Amino acid sequence: MTNTPRMLTNLRDLCRLITLRGPLTPAELAGLTGIPRPTVYRAVSHLVDTGLLRPGAEGTVDLGLRWLRLGEVARAARTEWDPAREAMAKVACRTGCTVYLSLRLGDTAVCLDWAPGRDAETLVLRPGRRVDLHTGGTGRVLLASLDDGELNSYLARAPLQARTPATLVTEAQIKADVEVTRSRGYVHARDDVTLGVSAIAVAVRAKRSIGAIAMTSLTADVDARDLELVDEARRAAKEAMCG
Repeated sequence: MTNTPRMLTNLRDLCRLITLRGPLTPAELAGLTGIPRPTVYRAVSHLVDTGLLRPGAEGTVDLGLRWLRLGEVARAARTEWDPAREAMAKVACRTGCTVYLSLRLGDTAVCLDWAPGRDAETLVLRPGRRVDLHTGGTGRVLLASLDDGELNSYLARAPLQARTPATLVTEAQIKADVEVTRSRGYVHARDDVTLGVSAIAVAVRAKRSIGAIAMTSLTADVDARDLELVDEARRAAKEAMCG
């Protein structure tokens, strides 16, 4: 029984890393997590047997299809966000953008649902996947919703890794971005998760939860329509809260 918490933590960390990085080999997983290789190989074998991971090319493993079913169950249980889903579908149809709904999960923003737009195939974020709170439109909006104590705690413990050269990675940059976000009420995230992809994101509330809605498209498209997309994102958030 004393090993159970450690085993569960290892399984969680391995799945989380694959969610963030994509397919990895057991050796890569061991190197990135610091978990001993024999433990990683046993954990990967167990996760493959249960369908949570699947073998990939060149000895890698990736998330298994079972996560799709688990994700559907988890999303369906969050009925307070149903109005947001309806609003997202409408705004995606009007603008052609891919619209994401994300919630805070620890030090990350996890995508709860999406309404795919015309460039959805170029985007890496999908339901169930995460971004760090200092990255992307949804992550940065959720980070700005924290109080100053929570913000300082995040900055003290988070690795603040860069996804692209545009990612904010210093405490000064992130605090300045939080102040701008709180002042104007939205984030314009330009190329900071994927080069060539940008987003306009706003906060949205449902009951006692705070989420983020992001309008995502190619950077040239977002730059050309930034104020229009801010209005659309705010409209979607208002419809979500009034639903």
